Amino acid sequence: MPLHPSSAARPAAAQAARSIRAGCDIGFVFALGIESGFFEDRLTASTMLHGAGGRVRVGQLGGHRVALVRTGMGQAAARRGAEHLLAGHQPRLIISAGFSGALHPELRRGDLVLADRVGLASGERLVVDLRYQQPADAQPCVHVGGIVTVDQLICRPEDKLALGRAHEALAVDMETWAVADACRAAKVPFLAVRVISDAADEPLPAFLDAMARRRGFAGKTGAVLGALWRRPGSLREMVRLRSEGLVQADRLARFLVTLVGQISPAA
Repeated sequence: MPLHPSSAARPAAAQAARSIRAGCDIGFVFALGIESGFFEDRLTASTMLHGAGGRVRVGQLGGHRVALVRTGMGQAAARRGAEHLLAGHQPRLIISAGFSGALHPELRRGDLVLADRVGLASGERLVVDLRYQQPADAQPCVHVGGIVTVDQLICRPEDKLALGRAHEALAVDMETWAVADACRAAKVPFLAVRVISDAADEPLPAFLDAMARRRGFAGKTGAVLGALWRRPGSLREMVRLRSEGLVQADRLARFLVTLVGQISPAA
């Protein structure tokens, strides 16, 4: 499908667009802009391409041609974004990245999970062919283990710990399985990297679950306004969560740059 750079594209961006038409080395799938923003800032010769399947940011990182999509929350959105990336840009590797909740008491906010397997609450599993060497000075702490994907936020600590025990998983999210399954169907290698946004013993506020269930900007705005109407103190919680989310997103971006540095550029 034809893709066209935005009207603000500069010559360097045009060069990136020409490069990406021949395919990209690595595709990245994020759900939300807050998760991807610091990583996008690290791309060079970056531009946004617009096509029938949505918008894709393309650029360069460490000698690699990179394409990135932000899909929105949930498995259906993540699968559509991954399939659009696979069809339009033919990446040699796709990395699913973003926030996740911890399912093990040893993981703290800001820790990173590199998946060696992904699964569903129903019990299905996929093994990830993981080839990554953790630097001796890696900070924050990186854990290798399982990620389980669910259809709604897990807010209560007791539910997080029970899910972790049942699936021998370190982290939970709402997108990774869909991206992994799309890559399996396309026979494209896959990695998943998640930064912990809430520890296993930390409850999530109820308004986050309401926001996750709503579709579209109006629906999510309505969930926020409803939370503020019922509990005005929720505003402080929202500000805190956004501030902490930016810190975690920066840690995720720095780790992804390190990870990409271990991948040999295409010839």
